[in-house]
Amino acid sequence: MSSGVPLEDADRWPWLDALALVVNTHRATGEAAVLSCSALRRVYRERLMGGAHAYEDLDKSDVRFVHLRVSPHALAARLATRTDHFMPPALLQSQLDTLELDDSLLQLDAEASAEAMLRELHALVES
Repeated sequence: MSSGVPLEDADRWPWLDALALVVNTHRATGEAAVLSCSALRRVYRERLMGGAHAYEDLDKSDVRFVHLRVSPHALAARLATRTDHFMPPALLQSQLDTLELDDSLLQLDAEASAEAMLRELHALVES
């Protein structure tokens, strides 16, 4: 990505498998954790959960996926202020094109304050 070339699925699988190990280690021990990553596609979220069956049973799961909803304009403005970051602003559209939303995602307004997002997340998780 730092060279301006979007990642392909083959580039992402080892990274997602490493993250899945972290997720499932915490699940096995019952230890709470927060993992932040751009699991843009459903198949990536399935991989993190250990396969499509685990993802389909997400409503019974102890893992939640949160989509931080933000306008492309706001995202571009945020990217423009980053320095020394691996993802150049030119790749924003490829990321947005890759994004697959589904009903299992908790949706948060990422243009709200951190405190408001945390309150909203608590309300969503408790419901």
